[in-house]
Amino acid sequence: MDCVISVGVSILGKIGEYTVAPVGHQLGYLLYYKRNLTNLQTQIQQLRNAKNRLQHAVDEATRDAEGIEDDVQEWLCKVRETITKAEGFIQLQGESNVGHCNFMSRYQLSRKASKMAGEIHQLNEDQVTRFNKVSYRLTLQSAFKNKLYREFESRKKTLSGIMEALRDPKHSMVVVCGPGGIGKTMLAEEIARRTLREKLFSNVIM
Repeated sequence: MDCVISVGVSILGKIGEYTVAPVGHQLGYLLYYKRNLTNLQTQIQQLRNAKNRLQHAVDEATRDAEGIEDDVQEWLCKVRETITKAEGFIQLQGESNVGHCNFMSRYQLSRKASKMAGEIHQLNEDQVTRFNKVSYRLTLQSAFKNKLYREFESRKKTLSGIMEALRDPKHSMVVVCGPGGIGKTMLAEEIARRTLREKLFSNVIM
């Protein structure tokens, strides 16, 4: 009889472990309502700071005429969407003014805030672990696809003269000037394309 009672207590104890834990977890959403909302706001600010740091690196790489890695652009896009969604949730929660006695609303909002905070934390972790490098050097073809350039006879002579000057180590500067609308930008892009092709320069900034 004692053996049966002992086994019964053991079984009930195990059942209690598996039922109390989930109930306690769900109850935590009610007890830590404000804490979960505060944590969400903290995670949002940390994510915004991480986004700004990465965006600065992207802007610098863009100014250096480098290509931006696809996963970096995807992360920034997802972060912008996530921040907008989370801030909208925070604003809606503030406007709803949930009372202490409205247990169901507090539970739902607290649970959603906790879930959002977890997702945002993961985005922060991704930024730290994945993005040691945000950009790459563009190839000659992708950097200067000067499809609109047309080599007229007059432009051909100008281009030839500029290229000769650039090949001459005695020249440290070549200036292209003229009125607007005559094709200086396209000419400069074609010069850049040819100087890279001939390996006169390793980098060209437009």
